[in-house]
Amino acid sequence: MSAYRIDRLDVERIDQAYPFVTLLAPTLGLDSWRTLCETVMNRERVGEVIAATNPLGYIQGICVAALRNDPAVGSFLDVPFIVIASTADEAGVITDMLAYLKTLGRAEGCDNLRIWTTEEDSWRRCLHEHELRPWDHGVLLPLSPTIASDERFVRSCR
Repeated sequence: MSAYRIDRLDVERIDQAYPFVTLLAPTLGLDSWRTLCETVMNRERVGEVIAATNPLGYIQGICVAALRNDPAVGSFLDVPFIVIASTADEAGVITDMLAYLKTLGRAEGCDNLRIWTTEEDSWRRCLHEHELRPWDHGVLLPLSPTIASDERFVRSCR
């Protein structure tokens, strides 16, 4: 059983999630964050801003995910940024977040999940699908049901 509730970020909590995002994108203004959320949440294809909350309702992590397709790798769930901010249980939050993302990707028929490497302009680049290739940055994880790959990813986040 998951210790965290992983689900789409409620529109009412966009501003509350903003401090998490500034950890990766310190120059991202609040209005730009709101625009990013609106853009991602209103895409015709799957696009989500996802939050991990603890049992008390506090946000412990945020990520942005979008469905992409590339002739070389097929469809994949793209995660331009993921921020975990738990002082007590980073591994638990990332494990639950990764499980949610993998389930979402499989439900959408994706072959892979890509977690981006951190770059200063990641938040800007994620809005321009035509500028991206799944092999130019990040970690591409197959969505086959294998526990070993999940464990390696969690260990690399510690």
